Amino acid sequence: MTKDVESSYWPSTSDAPSARLCNFGTGGSALRPAHQAWLAQNIVPILREHGNCVVEIGGLASRLGGSGLNDRLGQSRADAVKDFLEQQLQMSLPQVLTASYGESVSGGGASDNDGYYRAVLVKLHNGVVALPDPPPAVKRPPTMPKVAGPKMYFGIGAKFGGIVLGGTQTLEGYVFSVDDYKDQAHVEARIWTLGPGLGGGANVVFIMAYGSTHKHKFVGAKFDGWDFAVSLGGRWGDAIKGASKIPAVAKLAKVVKQGGKIEQALKGASKLSASEWEKVAELVKTSREALGVDPGSSKPQLNVLDIPLAGAALEVSLYKWWGTVTTFN
Repeated sequence: MTKDVESSYWPSTSDAPSARLCNFGTGGSALRPAHQAWLAQNIVPILREHGNCVVEIGGLASRLGGSGLNDRLGQSRADAVKDFLEQQLQMSLPQVLTASYGESVSGGGASDNDGYYRAVLVKLHNGVVALPDPPPAVKRPPTMPKVAGPKMYFGIGAKFGGIVLGGTQTLEGYVFSVDDYKDQAHVEARIWTLGPGLGGGANVVFIMAYGSTHKHKFVGAKFDGWDFAVSLGGRWGDAIKGASKIPAVAKLAKVVKQGGKIEQALKGASKLSASEWEKVAELVKTSREALGVDPGSSKPQLNVLDIPLAGAALEVSLYKWWGTVTTFN
């Protein structure tokens, strides 16, 4: 487990201390108590006694999220360290140099959000007037290879078409892996219904797909059951409540209610931000049992849930449905 203060790339001595301050919050730049303690004990006393010492600070980020965002995040973390030093010494410190390496020297994959990469490098020494070339990318200690298991996806979409005593609906939406923000897919399905309903209209829905190790295996998958939203009754999971607060859902619901171009509005559902994804993905993981999802299932499955109050004609009556996934890529 990564400690809040780890050794840096460069040797650390009492008169030229160096460290890697780790475990910054995801998307955040607030210093942890251990960071402040190390800086107060190792950097502040030397700067107070020898004001001409140069301190180099390089901010880092994990590969989670876009590179541009991570560059800004790295700079924000580096600036937070400099701000702390200036607050401690009650003076401006022009010899404290900051820069951002972003995700450029972080190891791990696109979904590796290890605290070791959410960090800041700090080095104090004399005579250096510019930051050195960034260190090479870190290779973490080898771990036992993981056997790929079934994936689980969640996302936002819309159903088109209504129900009287029976009919068909088209489902379209975008889903994200709960484990990897960059693993996304466009989903389409055809649904046949039987039972009393509310008639024509469109609904904003929450989509869950699971039970396959590869996207293409979802295509052609057949699914059926009683209306999943009704079967949940009062057990609406926190995942659905969290999804209803996503800005993309609100925008999509507005278009649905106004009878606008739903296909165009759906593209907004594919632009879920990394921070929104992280919040809902965590809720989905912790709500699996309440949502009736078996993540270990080896059969590709799709569940579709109406998001309460988001649709233009919420079909709350009980009905039987069958469906086939036509697109998942």
